Amino acid sequence: SGEPLVGKTLFIYAEQGLGDTIQFCRYAAMAADRGARVIVECQPELLDLLRSISHISTLIRPGEPLPEFDFQIPMMSLPMAFETGLENIPSSAPYIYADPARVLDWKSRLEKLGSPRNVGLVWAGGEKHPSNEKRSMHLSQFAPLAELSGISWISLQKGPPSAQLAQAPFPVLDWTSELHDFADTAALIKALDAVVTVDTAVAHLAGALGKPVWILIPFLPDFRWLLDRNDSPWYPTARLIRQPALGDWAGSIQRLVSSLAIFFKAD
Repeated sequence: SGEPLVGKTLFIYAEQGLGDTIQFCRYAAMAADRGARVIVECQPELLDLLRSISHISTLIRPGEPLPEFDFQIPMMSLPMAFETGLENIPSSAPYIYADPARVLDWKSRLEKLGSPRNVGLVWAGGEKHPSNEKRSMHLSQFAPLAELSGISWISLQKGPPSAQLAQAPFPVLDWTSELHDFADTAALIKALDAVVTVDTAVAHLAGALGKPVWILIPFLPDFRWLLDRNDSPWYPTARLIRQPALGDWAGSIQRLVSSLAIFFKAD
């Protein structure tokens, strides 16, 4: 609840989704800066990735025996304990890091494509999410991206929606069979120039890595994306592409194409 942490052990456990863990694990470093030894329990898919946060002393899987600790807190209650408001959101990025050797491997493979730009793409979230139908798209809806020249599109899409690649409206490279956890995905993202994604864990991962990321947001967004703004105080490199009207993904794609064209022209 905000007690002094010097010389104490704090147990933080991830109680929500993968994206939530990626977003709020940044507070582990803040707890360590207050003198705590930090233990984090997280999803198995994130264990290797969160090892890049040096402030975490111990990482465990759900169900493993718990080490001794003085205090405990669910991860998404950390903003309350740190009295976070809009004016003091901890927004520095990157705060998660990809393995440099894996990044170099991906960069060498991407260079062989000979493309001026390499951009990752995710069009659908996990089916277990209660709002997945609202936040997810079909790959065919991204057809206007073909108007943008000089870009190689790289799929970061996992799960059943990846089958839509068989009818992709433009060429999309697919190396996702080599992405076994989020540390693998982080290395590929770090090697890319940018990421385009719907509101999934990949959006948080790209933001946490400090990578330019365009996030397609439903007209009625999740709480963390706030309202009436095209940036995010949580992720300085994120650009939010909001539906102009309820269910209007076509309008969102038009905005996306324009934003990408301006960004890459200016870069």
